[in-house]
Amino acid sequence: MPWLDAVPAVNRPIGIDELEREFASIPGVHLDGAIYVEVDETDPEQEDRLLYENDSPLIIGRTLRSRVSPYMRIPVLATAIREPLHSNEIQRARIQDPLFLAGLEVLADRQLPFEVVNREEDLPAVLGLLEKVPQETVILNHMGNVSHLTRRGRYALQGLSELPNLYVKISGDNPIDLETAKFVSDVFSPRRIMFASNFPMVNVTGSLESHLRRVRSVFGDDPLVFSQNALRAYGVRVPALPAVKPAQRPRRKEQSCY
Repeated sequence: MPWLDAVPAVNRPIGIDELEREFASIPGVHLDGAIYVEVDETDPEQEDRLLYENDSPLIIGRTLRSRVSPYMRIPVLATAIREPLHSNEIQRARIQDPLFLAGLEVLADRQLPFEVVNREEDLPAVLGLLEKVPQETVILNHMGNVSHLTRRGRYALQGLSELPNLYVKISGDNPIDLETAKFVSDVFSPRRIMFASNFPMVNVTGSLESHLRRVRSVFGDDPLVFSQNALRAYGVRVPALPAVKPAQRPRRKEQSCY
């Protein structure tokens, strides 16, 4: 992928076995399963194929890429959908596109979660969009990419915390800001917060172990944060773990056939 040219530390083949080894090297931690999240691939169909060919039992869900609209193509393997909104090439007008909103309504009707990854400055616009489709299950990546908790960031995160079906991931491309993490802990329901490894990008500016240590300094070892909320949000399960009640999602609209 072209964007990897700027991050040589991860510009190489990396498999889930490497993630498993990293978790195994941390005392008292065991990886039961992981959700794959699309990686801004220039050829999403190749990404879909590679995931189909990867039969690792550790991959319990897949967030795949699509351009959100009411007529989007949805990969058959998708557990959730993501359209990257965090690159400089993406214009803020995309967030305000009526077709984007209509696509989120389609995902809600089909009970498919949407993962949102955005630039920090676009977080208020993301709030404005998601307030229009509160029935959709949304997973906010990287705490909204808030690098330093400003008044605007507080307002946006507070508003997002009030959406009934929005979850927030504790992660980021840089070491997480502890002030932001503590604010998230204060304003979000404990059932709406989840750990994310952001592997392998976590190793560019730190390590998985140091990231986990920072998350645990705020959230302890809460099973909601480290497993149950993710299982609920994505609607998946791990055979070795107790089943988690799925998130409450809207029923599909009744349709008449003639």
